[in-house]
Amino acid sequence: MYYRFKAGAAFFSVFLFTFNIHAQRVKRYDLYVTDTMVNYSGKHKMAIAVNSQTPMPTLKFTEGDTAEIVVHNR
Repeated sequence: MYYRFKAGAAFFSVFLFTFNIHAQRVKRYDLYVTDTMVNYSGKHKMAIAVNSQTPMPTLKFTEGDTAEIVVHNR
C-alpha cells in the first residue's frame, strides 16, 4: 500500500509541475492614444501620448503569454 501511495504521489507531482509549465496567462492592455502638447526644450510641440504618457508605457510579457492589446483612439 505504501508503494501505491508513493507512485501516486510522484505521478500527481509530475502532473502539477507539467500543468504549471504550460499554463498561459492572458495579459490585457488598454491603450488610449491622444494628441497632446509637450514642452521638452522650451518650445511647445505636438506629440502622441498613450495613456497620457510620453514616451509610451512599457508592455511586459513572458514567453507563452497571450497578449490582448486594445487600442482606443481619442
